[in-house]
Formats: sequence, C-alpha cells, structure tokens
Amino acid sequence: MAAAAVSERDRARRLADEAREFAEQVPDEADRPDWLYWLTPARADLQVADIAFACRDWAAAAEGFRQALPGLVGYPRDHAYYQARMEDARRRI
Repeated sequence: MAAAAVSERDRARRLADEAREFAEQVPDEADRPDWLYWLTPARADLQVADIAFACRDWAAAAEGFRQALPGLVGYPRDHAYYQARMEDARRRI
C-alpha cells in the first residue's frame, strides 16, 4: 500500500502479486510463521484488489473484491467493508 500511496503503481502491483504467491504456497495457517497468521490466500487476494483500488484501477479492484469476498464468509465486518469497497470501485468504473 505504501508503494501505491507514493504513485509507484507497478511496484505496488508486483509486491501484492508476490504476497499472493507466497500465501498460495502455504495456505494452511498452521504451516505459516506466527507473524504471518493473517495472510491466507483470500486475504492476499484482497490485498491485490486493495492495491488496484489504490492505483485507481477500478475494474481490477471491483473484480478482485468480487472474487475474494466468498473467502470472508465467517468475517461479517470484513465482508461488509470489502463489499463496500467493491461497490465503490464499480461506481467509479
């Protein structure tokens, strides 16, 4: 997010994609280091969508949120937050 905030869009996207790849390599929480407990594949997908949103790539953000939202079924607050982000991105397309 910091890279996106300073207009380093390509770097932000690359780092988000790397994080997603790492999360997919170790999808089970028990296999991840304790400090990385939160980076599930679904959360990594949300980070990619958040980066797209920060880079004002509204279509990619909306689609990324749409695809990742089913991974938040057990987290109603997070689901509502990202649902709102998805709707906002859709309005901006």
